[in-house]
Amino acid sequence: DVLLPTGPPVRVDVYIGLTSQHQQLDCMSQAQATWFANVSTKSWTEGPLGCFGRTFGWEDASTCSHDSQEMRKMCEDCKGNLLPKSTLFISILTQIPTMATNLQRATRFGDVNCQKTMGVVTNLFSLASSMATLLSFKSYCRDALKGSILGNVSMTWRMGPGYVFVLLGTLVKLVDIVCHCIVPTPRQRWRAPNEDVKDALEYLLLAPPEREEDVPEE
Repeated sequence: DVLLPTGPPVRVDVYIGLTSQHQQLDCMSQAQATWFANVSTKSWTEGPLGCFGRTFGWEDASTCSHDSQEMRKMCEDCKGNLLPKSTLFISILTQIPTMATNLQRATRFGDVNCQKTMGVVTNLFSLASSMATLLSFKSYCRDALKGSILGNVSMTWRMGPGYVFVLLGTLVKLVDIVCHCIVPTPRQRWRAPNEDVKDALEYLLLAPPEREEDVPEE
C-alpha cells in the first residue's frame, strides 16, 4: 500500500515474470488520480476508474531505474536471478527421455538395467537444475524483498500460481526417482547372459511375462 497526499492508501500489485515486470495501481478517487497523473512519469498508463499500470521488459535498461537506491538494488538482485528460459526448456526436454524410460520399463520384456539407471540419472539432473534455479529465484525475488520501504510504502509478497505449478511439476520427479529405485529389474538381468544368447531379442525374452516367486538361488 502507498500513502498518497490525499485520500486512503492505494494498493500496488507488482507481478514479476520471466520477461517483464508489471505494476498495477488500484483504482483511486478522482482527486488522487488527478494528483498522480500530474506527478507521475509517462510510463504509467491510466485506465478506467482511476487505475494506473505499466510494464517493463527485463531487457530494458530503465526497468530498475529508481530514485531510491534501496529499490534499485532489490530490483537488480531479482533481475539477476530470474528463472532462465533455458531451465524450463531443460526440464521439458529431460522429461521426454524420462517418459520413454518409464514406458520401456512398463513391461518385463523391455525392463533392463540401463533403463533403470537412466530413469534415475535424468530425473536427478533435471530435479537438481530446476530446484537450484527455483530456490535462487525465491531467495532474491521473494525472500529478499522488504515489507516496507521509503517510509510510506508497505508491501506483502507471495509466490504466484505460475511458480507454484512449476515447483509441483519439479517435485513430481521425486516420485519417479523413488519408483525407479524400488522397482527391480527382472532377475534375468542381474547377470551376464549365457553364450547361447545371440541378440537383443533373445536377451529380452529371457524375462518371463510374469514375475517369478522369490526363491533362493543355488
